[in-house]
Amino acid sequence: MANPRVTETHPVAPSPSPHSPGAERMRRHRARRREGKVCVFIQLDPGTISGLVELGWLPGRQRDDRTAVIDAFCRFIGFALDMTRNIRR
Repeated sequence: MANPRVTETHPVAPSPSPHSPGAERMRRHRARRREGKVCVFIQLDPGTISGLVELGWLPGRQRDDRTAVIDAFCRFIGFALDMTRNIRR
C-alpha cells in the first residue's frame, strides 16, 4: 500500500530560454530585410535638430529625446520625398 503522504513528482520540462541579444538582433535584421527596409545610422548636428523644431516637426521640449528626434526626422524625410514626387509629376 502506498504511503498517502508521499506524492509522486514528475519532471517538469524546462521553459524555453530567451533568445540571446545577438539572436534577437539577427531576427529583427531578417524581418527588416523581408520587408525591404534598410537600417542606416546618421548623425544629426544640433543645427539640424533646431531646424526640425523651427519647422514644427519636433516640439522644442523633445529636442533631447532621441526617439522623438528620430521620429520627427523620418516624418520630415517622408514629407520631403512626397513633395519631390509631386513636383516631378
